Amino acid sequence: IFAPLITRILAYAGTPQTVSQQRFFVGDEIRYKLPSQEVNRDLEIKRPDGKYDRLKPKIKPNGAWIYYLQTDAPGVYELLADGNVEYQWAVQLDPREMDATPVAPDDLKNTSVIVLQDNVILDEFVASQRHGRELWKYFALAAFILLITEMLLYREKGEVPAD
Repeated sequence: IFAPLITRILAYAGTPQTVSQQRFFVGDEIRYKLPSQEVNRDLEIKRPDGKYDRLKPKIKPNGAWIYYLQTDAPGVYELLADGNVEYQWAVQLDPREMDATPVAPDDLKNTSVIVLQDNVILDEFVASQRHGRELWKYFALAAFILLITEMLLYREKGEVPAD
């Protein structure tokens, strides 16, 4: 929420031409119609994580367009033309992902989610859901036996005199 808020504040403060007023969420496609003077320039998108992606505009009857689908992180995406920032987009998390309203247990019946009652003792329930056996005790015992065997073999061999 912070990065898009700051971007919008800066957009209203004095650079309304370079900041998009559209709302973009993570996973949305960014579409932008390039001005004619930017078509032959070296175009890149700077992602919020600092990585750069090269862009090639698609020429259509109504002008040159860029399409960018890799909006997998929230933050500010910048369009660079020959290294200069030409346009910016603020991509934010979908507000539906922040919804923390409880889900009714009946809605979870067709999923693999197990709903626990209030009176269930959690330790016992987790232990009852485990599958298989714990093998660490056997491996620890085998390591201890191998350690003793190695000590006995070294002791039998003795010290080798230096020549």
